[in-house]
Amino acid sequence: MANQNPDLARAFPTSNVQGHHRTLARNGRRLLYQQQIRLKKIAHRRKRKRVEEVRGTIQIATLNIGSLTGRGQEIVDLMNRRRINIICVQETKWKGCKVREIGNGFKLFYNGSDGKRNGVGIILNDNIKKGVLSVKRQSDRIIWMRVNIAGEIVNIMSAYAPQMGYDEEDLEEDLREIPE
Repeated sequence: MANQNPDLARAFPTSNVQGHHRTLARNGRRLLYQQQIRLKKIAHRRKRKRVEEVRGTIQIATLNIGSLTGRGQEIVDLMNRRRINIICVQETKWKGCKVREIGNGFKLFYNGSDGKRNGVGIILNDNIKKGVLSVKRQSDRIIWMRVNIAGEIVNIMSAYAPQMGYDEEDLEEDLREIPE
């Protein structure tokens, strides 16, 4: 005798399972099928939104900072407020060739040979820093990097040429260091 209610139909003739297996929640550990689908759609939308943020307009700025000491949070606030993705900074006056997180997912790549003058850096937001392919620190006046932004390879350079006490020979030498 065949069961007339299609909701209670058995999957296999010997099975005792009744009802649709995807709508059952077992011991509170499994989500309902509809909830699983809903969560997958939400996750997909968030991922797509992040990709669209990177593909959208990219704000690039440059800033002669004077000295980066104690100004990291100020720059982070500026970048958040102005929605800047990449900022090139000059006159950091920091010594060394390092990478440093400066807060809220922003990463600073910098280079400087003397803690009293010069120094350059590039600050990237959270989405862009994941795509860094290479960083080249030419001198305490030039830093550049290759970044993959939404499938496009982009070269970013921060260069500094002081105006005071800088003769033409030094300027020409620095210009020769810039990669083509």
